[in-house]
Amino acid sequence: MIMDFSQITMRKILANNSDTDFIIALRNHPQIKQYFFSMADLTKEGHFKYLEAAEKRGDLIFIVEKLNKPIGQIAITAIDQVSKRASSGLFALQPELMGSGLGAFVEYNILSYVFAVLKLDRLYVEVMDSNIAVRHLHEGFGFQLEGILRKHIVINAQAHDVYYYAMLKEEWNEQRFARIFGQRILNEPY
Repeated sequence: MIMDFSQITMRKILANNSDTDFIIALRNHPQIKQYFFSMADLTKEGHFKYLEAAEKRGDLIFIVEKLNKPIGQIAITAIDQVSKRASSGLFALQPELMGSGLGAFVEYNILSYVFAVLKLDRLYVEVMDSNIAVRHLHEGFGFQLEGILRKHIVINAQAHDVYYYAMLKEEWNEQRFARIFGQRILNEPY
């Protein structure tokens, strides 16, 4: 599948019924839910509570759209302006778009936003051991594996390791043009 990325936008989530219905359907899809740290079904009430708490914390939650139609979500959480760091996660795409290159497009834009707009120095992510595609995505962008939290999450009575990765601003500045969608391109200043 070839994706026309000129048709893709990212916007902040709205606490309205259309975004809520989309997020609930996406997060409760079995192909998506298997990679989240909680297997509980997301409800409308739970989603609104999460949004309220996220707003109080200053988290940024984005809807990924193609031609103004939602196709995914991603969040920047635990934003700490003193320590200049944040976490990224809650990334999910409609299952039929997995493997389309859209994940790399979103990753590139989130990294650019964190380091250029928010002016942070560090972005970290936590990935379940079974989510091999996302682990490879982060590694392909140059995230450094900082540790493995062994048997950190139990889902359906099975313990899973959690991989802890981070990217520093200077690492991103060195390689952002060299690692787009897994292909080498010119290494020029931003």
